[in-house]
Amino acid sequence: MTFYEAALRVLEREGKPLHVNNIIEVAIRENLLSHVGKSPEEVMQSRLLAMARRHADRKIVATAPQTYGLVDWGIPEDPAALEVAVEPKREEGPPLRPVERHPIASPEKARIAGRGERGRKRREEEEGRKRRKLPPLPEVAFEILSAASGPMSAVDLAAAARDRELVTEDLGAEALLHACKEENRRRGEAGRRPAFSIGPNNEIGLEKAGEGGVELEAAVAYAMGMPLVGGPKREEARGPGASRIVSQALEHRRQILRLVRRRLGELDAFGFEKAAAFLLEQSGFRELRSIKRLKDGSLMSAKKREGLADLRYAIRLHRGHEEISKADVEELRRDMGQAGAQLAVIVAPGDAHRDARQEAQNAGQAPVILLCGEALADRCAEKKIGTSTMTVEVLDLDEEFFKRCRERGREEERRRGGEPRPEHAERE
Repeated sequence: MTFYEAALRVLEREGKPLHVNNIIEVAIRENLLSHVGKSPEEVMQSRLLAMARRHADRKIVATAPQTYGLVDWGIPEDPAALEVAVEPKREEGPPLRPVERHPIASPEKARIAGRGERGRKRREEEEGRKRRKLPPLPEVAFEILSAASGPMSAVDLAAAARDRELVTEDLGAEALLHACKEENRRRGEAGRRPAFSIGPNNEIGLEKAGEGGVELEAAVAYAMGMPLVGGPKREEARGPGASRIVSQALEHRRQILRLVRRRLGELDAFGFEKAAAFLLEQSGFRELRSIKRLKDGSLMSAKKREGLADLRYAIRLHRGHEEISKADVEELRRDMGQAGAQLAVIVAPGDAHRDARQEAQNAGQAPVILLCGEALADRCAEKKIGTSTMTVEVLDLDEEFFKRCRERGREEERRRGGEPRPEHAERE
């Protein structure tokens, strides 16, 4: 693990800004660094200072001299801390001779050095692009459309995604449009409402809830732990502010599910195995046992009652945030024979690639259930694993009450022989 990766790991665990010396102390104690060297404090300071000065994809912020925190915490930055430079210590020795201090320039050496420098920079740029993990295209589209006032064309949506550096520079409108349609198809197969609305001219927008707001009401009740009593309330019967509460509750639920996925992905192999085993037991699986340990997880077998039959499952646990590929599905099918299983399940915090989803639904092969990414977080929320709920009282304005009072007052006035006052007089 590099110095930068070790610093991120330490800061995420501690949850507060730390001095460089404290970061190095924890990293060495927990064996997070692949190499240390003679002066690890100076190397760590130079790495973190360089990452804190970045403008794009920055995760480190300098809060004080040689003290750093995470950008996600929202802590203000100390500009003076960015001006501090670390001078490496040099071992004192005999003074250099004039020839060594001022070497003679050589054109051949200059050409070779320049060519090597360009090659090194090119390799570093390629490795940086490979290391950077970009979010899925449906999440990018949803984030941009949530802040937009209405639907956007696929061309404008792709341009906005490129401007925010959420996608690669070569992303086209067709690829983004196809990703949104594929997300709608996947949600439809899972029995869920589509996330995007596609217009006749390829305008992409967020799908609205249907009349009555049944899904919104159910989501709010689920998020707040309040069961629906007496059927869902109609959309037009809501008082002012109710729609805003519903939207906030839905956004809060999405944020919690993203945090659940993040926490599951940060667990080590044994921790993720315990969490997945508890989830599987709550989902009806029994007789869970580990068959073999793997580098990024383990292979397990279990039984589950389906009707009158006990079906045996082969369960593959993938820890971390890496995407599940088609090869992972094919490998699990080969392991089904070793477990004597009729069905298979992949449990992973990472998303499943489109090829993996197609391979899992291959009609000529044994079915593979992909409990990955968003589906895993939904299952954890359903079983109350890694989440908790609270009950709150939400007040709403009852317009029907005031309408009935106004009508009964007019009827009483007519019954006494008087004429009802005009509405403009009532307002005065």
